[in-house]
Amino acid sequence: MISGALVGLVFGAAAGHSRFCLRAATIEVTERRFGPKLAIWLIAFTAALALVQLAILSGHLDVSSARQIAGTGSLSGAVIGGLMFGAGMILARGCASRLLVLSASGNLRAIVTGLVLTLTAQAAYRGVLAPAREALADLWTIPGGPDRLLADTSAPLGVAALLALLAALVFGWSKGVRPTELVAAALVGGGGLSGLVHHLCHRRCVVRSGAGAIRDLHRALGRHADGIGQRTEFADEFRAGTGSWRVRRGVVRRPAER
Repeated sequence: MISGALVGLVFGAAAGHSRFCLRAATIEVTERRFGPKLAIWLIAFTAALALVQLAILSGHLDVSSARQIAGTGSLSGAVIGGLMFGAGMILARGCASRLLVLSASGNLRAIVTGLVLTLTAQAAYRGVLAPAREALADLWTIPGGPDRLLADTSAPLGVAALLALLAALVFGWSKGVRPTELVAAALVGGGGLSGLVHHLCHRRCVVRSGAGAIRDLHRALGRHADGIGQRTEFADEFRAGTGSWRVRRGVVRRPAER
């Protein structure tokens, strides 16, 4: 509970200050204007990649048994699901993380959209939409195992990840992103730091790897434990931590919708 609340507080503060949003970055790319929103996303992405590589190299993280690597994968699910998520994100005017932050600030549109997103995700995960999801996922599957890794973790790969993060920070600085927003974007990308917080709190932790760290962090918001209506303690405390920071900040200044 403590670890979930701490990660939620850090994520809420960082996402709110940096105004991190995948939708905003996507719109900049489609309009061929590479601006500050794209820079914020690139910093978060490369920070997640660099932190995970460093954790693996230092021996603090073992991803060999991670579901994304060890389990059977679905390319059809990734393609179809990615297209559905992208279209829904544009129509809903916000990615999952941005909707969460706006909901905590009292944005009614974001609250309703977030509830619909969560209920639909639950229905697809273990409800009436689960058969359709499984059928689509079975269209094109790939076996799990070490062959799923794009490259073996090594010192050069870790250095390359750090250089990519440095390049993203320079890009953000050139686009007028403030230093505090650069740091906040890097903290958003540090979703893998939840593993460190769990370790410090002497709690069991499952850390996601690679670029999927942010996606898995979003997915954890709506994941339920076995049993109807029960959520994992970490997901509940993460939501509470994120919401409490945004509610407090909303009293001082209401963030503009992005």
